[in-house]
Amino acid sequence: MPGADYSKAIDEAQRLADNYVVGLADDGEVLGSGTLVNVAGVNGILTANHVVKLSILEKRRTEFVLCYRRGIKHTHVVAMDQFLHIVVGPYREQANEELGPDLSLLVITDSTLYEALAKSKSFYSLDEQYDASPFPSDKLTQMPWSISGCPDELRINSTTEGGETLTKLSNIHVPAHLLSIDERGGFDYLSLQVDAGRNDAPEKYGGVSGGGIWLVSGMHRESGAAWIPLLQGVCFYATAAEHQKSILTGHGPKSLYRRVRDQIIGST
Repeated sequence: MPGADYSKAIDEAQRLADNYVVGLADDGEVLGSGTLVNVAGVNGILTANHVVKLSILEKRRTEFVLCYRRGIKHTHVVAMDQFLHIVVGPYREQANEELGPDLSLLVITDSTLYEALAKSKSFYSLDEQYDASPFPSDKLTQMPWSISGCPDELRINSTTEGGETLTKLSNIHVPAHLLSIDERGGFDYLSLQVDAGRNDAPEKYGGVSGGGIWLVSGMHRESGAAWIPLLQGVCFYATAAEHQKSILTGHGPKSLYRRVRDQIIGST
């Protein structure tokens, strides 16, 4: 991000983005990450389709743990029958998984679960259009971006006296540099570069699939400027670290603000 020091802006925006981040885990394993959203009158968890398909449905998990704060106590055991799974972009096993699509929304159908989450978390509105894709690409690549999620590398497991496995996940918010925005097959995709194994970033990004991609924007208010996170994407693929850098791929803003909403309206 040449020509500007965005560290303070990113720190401020990341504190806000943390309100929307959740982790999915089970049996001491990180299944993936997600972002709590509200769209077209429903609330749910936006994540990668392969997280739901491969880690939950194909493993025949009827329950998993939803981690919504940085602590073992801040978890909630949830059942799949508390959700309506809406496939926005179906994951298909292929040689080039980074090409996508790979996007799902777990609509929360249980009011008790929603109320429990809403006591300490927020749901990001996808009804307000914050699609930054119309901006010139050379300007977007100069703006500050951030990746959020719960990497498996930072997972801590402990065992109770009764033999129960407790899993503690850590949310991360890693500064990112936007490389490109592409469109294919009716979806748009973001490619971003992040640190790997330095500057407090994890070496590996397994578990971050389903995590949010945020554009950090300065908003002018009466009380002065404020930096806020604008959700622009969902991660679903990461390369292995090379020279302490990784490339993350995710669905972009058109996939979120158009395809997700259209799929919700057509499914509910």
